[in-house]
Amino acid sequence: MKTIILLIIYLLSFSFSYTQTQEIELNIEESYNNVKVSWETGNSAVGKLSKCIELNKLKEIKDCLSSIKNELLDCKVFCSEAEEKAKEAVWIAFNINCFDTEMDCESAASDFEDAESSFDDAISEVELLFEVTELKELKYNVEKIKDLLLDSLTSLERGNDNLRYALENLTNCY
Repeated sequence: MKTIILLIIYLLSFSFSYTQTQEIELNIEESYNNVKVSWETGNSAVGKLSKCIELNKLKEIKDCLSSIKNELLDCKVFCSEAEEKAKEAVWIAFNINCFDTEMDCESAASDFEDAESSFDDAISEVELLFEVTELKELKYNVEKIKDLLLDSLTSLERGNDNLRYALENLTNCY
């Protein structure tokens, strides 16, 4: 009788752990999907910034920046969602003692936080540029925004790699 009870408890705990690993996998997948949208939108904004720099009229550049600002806001939203899903995966991994996956998801969340911070900085810089009246200064600062955006994309890529590692390590948690 004791053996049967222990077997049932073992099977229930295994089932619970398996369900939780599926939940981690789902959170990682949702995080990845948000990263993908953020990265693609950010990459599009980099291309638009390159074209912005080539323009030679203040109004044209500012119109271009207005469009880019909206894309940056979208990048930030999707990046924030990716971070939240990665953090959810951290807690679930912690609860089932899946330490490698927990650490990888934590690293991914940190990378997404860095990306979000760079997106914030880029958005702030864009807002400041609407007041600039000199073409040379405007073009210089557009380059600065481009650098911030490239930093964000690099952080997103690092986070994405960490999500991939988390999925690989998740197989050790079954």
